[in-house]
Formats: sequence, structure tokens, C-alpha cells
Amino acid sequence: MNPVLFVQLAIVFTSATLAIIFFMAWQTMGRKKYTLLWSLTFVVIVIQRMFNIYKEDFSSFTLYWMVVCVLSLLSVGFGAWGHILRTKSKVSMNLIWLSSVVVFALTFYFTAIYQHTGLSMSLYVYHNAIVLFVVGVVIFNYRDKTPPAELGASISYILLGGFQFMAGTFALLQGQELNQFYRELYTYLNLVTLPAAFTAMGLFVVFMLASDLSENMKSLAMTDSLTQCSNRRGFFNKAEKMVSDLLGKSQQVGIILWDIDKFKSVNDQYGHSVGDRVLVEIADLVREYIDQQDLLGRMGGEEFVILLSRPQRDEARSTAEILRKVIENHAIKLEQNKIKVTASFGVVFFEDGNTDVEKAIDIADNALYRAKEDGRNRVVFVN
Repeated sequence: MNPVLFVQLAIVFTSATLAIIFFMAWQTMGRKKYTLLWSLTFVVIVIQRMFNIYKEDFSSFTLYWMVVCVLSLLSVGFGAWGHILRTKSKVSMNLIWLSSVVVFALTFYFTAIYQHTGLSMSLYVYHNAIVLFVVGVVIFNYRDKTPPAELGASISYILLGGFQFMAGTFALLQGQELNQFYRELYTYLNLVTLPAAFTAMGLFVVFMLASDLSENMKSLAMTDSLTQCSNRRGFFNKAEKMVSDLLGKSQQVGIILWDIDKFKSVNDQYGHSVGDRVLVEIADLVREYIDQQDLLGRMGGEEFVILLSRPQRDEARSTAEILRKVIENHAIKLEQNKIKVTASFGVVFFEDGNTDVEKAIDIADNALYRAKEDGRNRVVFVN
């Protein structure tokens, strides 16, 4: 079998398999738009390679080359779009699509109007190389600590971008007329690198999706499904690291334990669905008045806890007082009326490694109990 045909068929079958895998992932993993885009990416690659296989059936080389060019630009563009959506990157897809249109127009000019073999063959390859490199960097920078699957995907994209840049250079060195030596270098470079690159790139992205699923499962295990705060397990898991970091910087640690006053009467009078709504709305309200670095958790029932990332005692006390007033003044709208609730707060500060999070919460719980005993809707602060 012709080695070039063998490579084209290998890419077709590999890409078709990956297209099916990503489509199944889209159907079964929350219908994320980026997985559908990756499926579409490999569908376009299959179509492009089929055009390459049957290029002799085209009566016009210009038509064949422009179809291949636009399919190549689309496959790289769809793949990049998927990664940009997944990573919430600030890279502009509008710029990528605009540059693709410009490259397509220039390729058409140097293919059909002012014939220049080097420019006709290299421009879209250079463009794709740059986009692949950018995607590799985007994947690498997505997390502070890059997981193995993302590192592998990032390296695959950067290497493929490098190989494409080399291929584009061999194509460009042909000059205006076809040069058999550089054309063969261009062909054999693609022959050697493309099957491995496409396979590695696709498999690493599949592993990346599996890693995402694992992270989502961990997050669900650490998150309260009703309020989307950390649950008890998640709070202690994150709080231990936060406390260690704060104490390591010789900073004080503040914990606010609070719960909604007479919450049982809300459930008894209005029903549990309204009670759930109160919990969600109050939790959302509290989020608006604490720092992003603060940790909010639901300990169970109507009881919540906040680990403060701020080292000042007065600020911790004032934060609790602000939250108390905000909750007291907030009206929760029902279909026919409004209800208001209040909350009581126990605040504790510690600054030595001998007091762990659980012990601090026990102390805050005693302060919360005093707030309840003193009439509710108040803040009790202890060292």
C-alpha cells in the first residue's frame, strides 16, 4: 500500500473513533459544548482526509486545495474553541476566526490568481501551527498545578504546532514553483508526525475529560447540594489547609459559627420547600458580604460556618455584625407574602498551632449558644 494512503487511512480511522468518543462524552457528561466541538473537530478531520484520498477525482486542483484548506482551518478552529471554552480563557475566538478568513483569502489568491506554490501551501499551515501552540499554552496555564493529562495534552499540541511550523517552512522554501526536494520533506514530515500527533492529542484530551470528571466527583462530595457551600467534610478539608497557611504566615485565624434563629418554626409554618429556599437565599446573601478568599460551609441543618482569611479581630467582629444586620433586614419574597429571619453568631479568634479547626468551632459553638441564651439575633465574640 502507498505509505501516504496508509497514513491518511490511519488518521481517518483514528479521528472517526475519537469523534465518536467525544460525541458519547457530550451525551453522557452534561452536554458540555466543548466536548461537542471536539467531536466536530475530528469529524472535520475525517472529511478532510477523505478529500485527500480522493483528490485525483477533482477536475480542478484549485477547488480541491481550497476545500482542504478550509477544512484544515475549521478543524483547528473548532478544537481551539473547545479548549478556550473549557478553560474559560481570554483568548479571542473572534480573532482566530478572522485570521482564518484572511489566511483562506490569501491562500486562494496565491493558488488561483497569482500562483505561488510556497505561499499557497504554507500560509494555512503556519496559521494552524500558531493556533496549536496557543492552545497548548492555554491548557498548560489553566491550573496552578497542571495535572498529568493536561500536561500531556499541552505538550502534544505544542509539539504538533512545532511540526506544522516545520512543514510550513519546507512548503514555503519551494518558492513560486513546485520544488520536488522540499515537497518530499513536507510530505514525509507529515507522514512521520501526523498519525502519532493526532492519536496522542486525542487520547490526552480523553484522559483530560476523565480527569475533569474525577475532579467534579470530588467537588460534589465536598459540596452541599442545596446551598452549594462546602459541606461539613469539604469545609474541614479546605479549612485545615487554610489555617495552616495563615498560621504559617503568623496571622490570626477567625471563625464565625452562625445559624438561623427559630428555623424549625419556618419549616413548620411554611413547609420544608420554603425552608430550603430560606437556606439558599440566606447563604447567597452571606456570600455577597464576605471576601472571595473566605470559606463558607454548611455544618448541617440551619448551621453555617465561615473561616475568615483576614487577620484583624475588629474586622472579624464587624463582619459578623454586618451579616447579622443584613440577614435581619432581608425580606424573602414568597408568592403571597414576605418573611424575615434573624441569625445568631459565635465568633472566635486563635493564633497558635495548638488550636485546630474543630476545637475552634467547639469554642465558637459555645459563643453561639450564649448568643441564643441572650435573646438571639446577636454576636458573641470570644478569644
